[in-house]
Amino acid sequence: MSEKRLPYARVGIVGAGQLGLMLCDAARRLGIATCVLDADSDSPAFVRADEAIVGDRFDPQALRKLAAASDVITFEIEHADTETLADLQASGTAVRPSATVLDTVRDKWRQRAALERAGVPGPNALLWSEEGDDSSPADAPLDPPFVQKLRFGGYDGRGVKIIRLEDDKPLPGASLVEELVDIRCEVAVLVARTPSGQELAYPPVRMEFDPEANICTRCLLPAGLKSDVAERCRTVAIEAVRALGAVGICAVELFVTGDGRVLVNELAPRPHNSGHLTIEASATGQFEQHLRAILDLPLGSVDTVRAAVMVNVLGGDSTGSPAVSGYEELLALPEAHLHLYDKRPSKPGRKMGHLTVCAGRLEGAVEIAGRAEALFRLNGHSADRREHGTR
Repeated sequence: MSEKRLPYARVGIVGAGQLGLMLCDAARRLGIATCVLDADSDSPAFVRADEAIVGDRFDPQALRKLAAASDVITFEIEHADTETLADLQASGTAVRPSATVLDTVRDKWRQRAALERAGVPGPNALLWSEEGDDSSPADAPLDPPFVQKLRFGGYDGRGVKIIRLEDDKPLPGASLVEELVDIRCEVAVLVARTPSGQELAYPPVRMEFDPEANICTRCLLPAGLKSDVAERCRTVAIEAVRALGAVGICAVELFVTGDGRVLVNELAPRPHNSGHLTIEASATGQFEQHLRAILDLPLGSVDTVRAAVMVNVLGGDSTGSPAVSGYEELLALPEAHLHLYDKRPSKPGRKMGHLTVCAGRLEGAVEIAGRAEALFRLNGHSADRREHGTR
């Protein structure tokens, strides 16, 4: 048994949003130091990290500075200068997941093609336009209805559009099109994978979406799937992560179709919104698990401890300094765990936090979560003041 001085390791995080914030919190509990890189010094993780670098994720000098402060570089957002990251890897810096994985995943067409080559099931997909500005649904390789996805930059419902009619206006930009699948439900499976080959898949989480904004509003664990379908989801998710060679936590979003198929929608090679409930509901939360995985430490148990519902706290109808109502009433609810991200300003639809409710049975968690949603609101205050000395 060897002795090692603390901090056990130094982890550099590209990006400093809410995922970076929660990675920093998990790292501190494990005796791991963190350094975050982001262009915005008001980013949430800046106040939680041991060290912070103000710099653009596509700035080679900033990434080299992060590497100098880190034993391992990881990500809370996959959009970064992968050419510099590949150079850092070649010179001995541990980058996990690798620059190659980031390059593949952030281009949805390359991601889909890589999964197809590995035989991982997904919706039928075809490349559409390299630019898209002058194209119309009549030019698409599939007849409507179909799903248009921008190859680059989409997140939180942005960059995806269902084209139902030939006169629908498509999104501008390089795109692929996918068949419109008969979806019975959408689930996500978190897969943890280490450089030495340890692999564990969490039980599936059911995701519910706002039909207009196409943004995830709630996640439920357990997902309410038959045992054979749930196991198939875990198997397909592991196959997908192996196909890309990802290390760390990787969230695999899946469609369960009306005829019982399990299809990969897309992957995120980092902690993910669907996994927030694991902080309270699982033996090992996704942020701790990600750190264990990228540092090649023993993976923690993925067993579900309590049934849970996670509700995204979205900004209300106005923009401004965050203001809450129903705060005390929410905290009085049993097993209600509030996580606010200290984002400013609050904007309509912006993810400002999340709420997790745990219970012995899912029905109980759903009931309490419904009460919480009715009680609690977060909105933008017209006077954008920073009161009580807080950010």
